[in-house]
Amino acid sequence: MKIRSYSFVRFSLMACAAALTLGAGVAHAQSQDQMQKLAKSGAQFAANNARVASEVCGVDASTVSNYKSNAGKKFSQDRDFAKDWDAGWQNAAQTVNGMRQMKQNNPKEFDQQKAAICGDLQQQMKS
Repeated sequence: MKIRSYSFVRFSLMACAAALTLGAGVAHAQSQDQMQKLAKSGAQFAANNARVASEVCGVDASTVSNYKSNAGKKFSQDRDFAKDWDAGWQNAAQTVNGMRQMKQNNPKEFDQQKAAICGDLQQQMKS
């Protein structure tokens, strides 16, 4: 009976260890997936900011290019960085167009919004 008990305990411990190892692998994979999603979102957000900084705040092209290069390094886990940058750049069109309309319809509000947005973006682009 003792031999059977020890065998069962040993089998249970091995099964538990295997389950923990598998669980750790799944957690690691999930963590990797989450990191890739975060990197993708970061790349799109950075591109969105870059376009607004360029078209609303007047940040020069070389600053945007340097910012893009730094973002590519920062979000290196994004396998499709160029594609995601382009998507973020395109998504910023709505913001840029909204700011242009605001400039035409309410210049005072535009100036206030521009000051608030551009101060932060220009600082971010330099970092």
